[in-house]
Amino acid sequence: MSTQAAPRPQPSPSAAGRDRLGLAHRAFDRLYPAIRMFHERVRRNTWFSQITPDAAHAISAELWLGGAPTYPRDYAFLVDRGIRGVLDIRAEREDDVAFYAAHDIAYVRLPVPDVTVPDAATITAAVDWIRARVAEGRPVLVHCAKGRSRSSTVLAAYLVAEHGLNPDAALAVMKSKRRLTKLERRHLRQIEAWAQARGAGPADG
Repeated sequence: MSTQAAPRPQPSPSAAGRDRLGLAHRAFDRLYPAIRMFHERVRRNTWFSQITPDAAHAISAELWLGGAPTYPRDYAFLVDRGIRGVLDIRAEREDDVAFYAAHDIAYVRLPVPDVTVPDAATITAAVDWIRARVAEGRPVLVHCAKGRSRSSTVLAAYLVAEHGLNPDAALAVMKSKRRLTKLERRHLRQIEAWAQARGAGPADG
């Protein structure tokens, strides 16, 4: 089991920005049970979504996208589904590292503040980490708080780099399996710029 910290954390926000983020995080914590109930029971969304394997794009690795594991049932789900690698993109807090150690689940946290776009260094670290876990045969979960944008950005970048998809095609693959996925133009532009700088694409489809 391995745990890692971010090799190159993103720049710290200003004091005012930290205060705003702190208020937003406290509000999110208070509303979290209602948010979970709304997404799972009202909207009928799953908290964790299996994105691949995807035969149409010859993707054999088992990759998952989701919100943060929070309740005991969430961690039990990871074990039951054989997920053995977890990439956490949140800056807000970390997962239950002791649980992961006890169950041989590799874990890395690459902190990205909420409502921001992962920078190029973070995307590179995330893609390299996913690639290494896939090479070990570990099914991987990529998550942020709700599994919408931050986690989707780095998973899309992996699909671009490893499987030749363009960012829009990567989004379509994720969206077809997880309705909560949300990449705005700023996220897609970042993936495109990262892929071009790395020489990873993007391709046409």
